Amino acid sequence: MWNPIFNSMNEFKFVCPVCGQHIKCESWRSNSTMECPTCFQKIIVPQSPATDDVALIITGSKARKQRVPTAVTNLGTTTPPKKKFPTAAIAFVILLCAAIAMVFVFKGKIFKSTGNQTNVQTNQTESAPVVTAAPVAAPALVVAPTPAATPAPAPVLPPVRIKAGSSAPFTDSEGNVWLPDQGFVGGETIERPDAQIANTKDPAIYRSERYGMTSFSYPVPNGKYTVKLHFAETYEGITRPGQRLFSFNVKGQEFKDFDVWVKAGGPLRAYIETVSVEVTDGKLDISFTSKMENPQINGIEIIPETAKPVVVARPANNTN
Repeated sequence: MWNPIFNSMNEFKFVCPVCGQHIKCESWRSNSTMECPTCFQKIIVPQSPATDDVALIITGSKARKQRVPTAVTNLGTTTPPKKKFPTAAIAFVILLCAAIAMVFVFKGKIFKSTGNQTNVQTNQTESAPVVTAAPVAAPALVVAPTPAATPAPAPVLPPVRIKAGSSAPFTDSEGNVWLPDQGFVGGETIERPDAQIANTKDPAIYRSERYGMTSFSYPVPNGKYTVKLHFAETYEGITRPGQRLFSFNVKGQEFKDFDVWVKAGGPLRAYIETVSVEVTDGKLDISFTSKMENPQINGIEIIPETAKPVVVARPANNTN
């Protein structure tokens, strides 16, 4: 702050170049940096005037760079700051000089080696004759044929044999087991154990029957099957052809106006109707429709068709 004891010889006024504030300052602070008490900007104190007029006001300048503080003595003299020694610059110059010296020392070996290699290559190019190699045909690549992948076989159902109208299993003359009556919808069953059936090795199959049924269904894996339907006219009420007529459908194959008497060649004679079918929905279905008298059947066989072995032609090995 301004001290009234020191007047014109020690104090002078100057104007802040930023906000215009009048600032009193001691003459010994000339050319130093101070902070404006109003705008708090760093300003440089101007040189104190040579005249003793206290009313004289001068303008300071705004400090652009942070100045290195100077040592102020009690007598008002300033000591210039010490200069920093440029160590980094000197180290860079030394490294640069060392690199130049190394290049100068080894340049003879570097350029000489490169020149020798170039000369050797040039001499070899000039002296060696150009030989053009005849194209060699690449050997033909022989690829062995890959055998076709064999798909995994589908599960095969053992033959199913059902003795219609029977309440117990039955074994025929070839050792095949027939299941008791099952799979039918509607109808009645009857057994005629004393019936004498001709045209068969197993007459017992035809001594029981189911009649008046509407359908038959049995679950089987998808695939191709041979279906055998066994018939024999054993009802004493049928005395001539045309008295029993019915139709049946085996997986889309229609048999209309089927007459057992006509097919077998008379009563008490065995007849087998064979049908090849393909199952795609997991079951074998047969439907029956009556026209005159009831439809009847004595037995059903469901036999999977065995797949024939597939012969894959393979090329003979070329020994040449």
